[in-house]
Amino acid sequence: MPDLVEQVIEHLEYSRTRGEKYVSLSLANVQYLFPNRNKSPSPEPSVKVAPKPVPKKRRPDGDSEAGTNSSTTASTDSFDEPNLNVSLPELAQVVSHCNRCRLCHSRTRTVFGVGTEKASLMFIGDGPTHKDEQSGTPFSDNSGELLNRMIEAMGFSRDEVYLTNVIKCSPPIKRPPGDDEVPSCFPYLKREIELIQPRVIVLLGPVPVKALIDKQGISKVRGKWQSFNGIDCMPTYHPSYLLRMPAAKRDVWEDLKAVMRKLGK
Repeated sequence: MPDLVEQVIEHLEYSRTRGEKYVSLSLANVQYLFPNRNKSPSPEPSVKVAPKPVPKKRRPDGDSEAGTNSSTTASTDSFDEPNLNVSLPELAQVVSHCNRCRLCHSRTRTVFGVGTEKASLMFIGDGPTHKDEQSGTPFSDNSGELLNRMIEAMGFSRDEVYLTNVIKCSPPIKRPPGDDEVPSCFPYLKREIELIQPRVIVLLGPVPVKALIDKQGISKVRGKWQSFNGIDCMPTYHPSYLLRMPAAKRDVWEDLKAVMRKLGK
């Protein structure tokens, strides 16, 4: 239960940073969170917590013998790293057949990174939106249009940088990536970074900040240089947040100017 509460709080905090004031809660979830409220004499609980599955031996193809319906947290330590000794196009193919987390059951396609392999500047968001999934391209919605303008203001074109997300599948409902989804996708992101070798990474929002530099929240580290495997990282707000909170654009522009100075522009 403490882990569940922490996840709920983290989700609500993330929604708040995006300007959302209300979240929906199903009747089943209400009954699960408040089991003693209006309790009948001998009801069958509407939601059951599945017992924790016993870890199974991982097969060479990367699938677990426990089945694909398990939503337990995947560990990057158990990922078959030698299989990722591939080029960027080959990595995109590996990702397109991934079934390491529950999102493989609801996606229509994966959304891999785009841009030049010689990019000195890399932008990492949280995960693809439904529109991204439809187009197969990250940052293809309204927040992507704003990001394009930000990139152009920095003196780059979209083709001169590299854009990607922490996870490569769009969740079936609008929500941040789950704690079981980020570790499953992280080896792919790590390999992307190894192949691109950017001089600077811009972390857009709290999800990439947590994934790459293990820091909670975005407001505490925004605008302060961080490091991932020797690469300078600049945490800043996600463009979707700026669409809801235009006043924050000034802070983000200061962050991007620091990136420009780092790159000698």
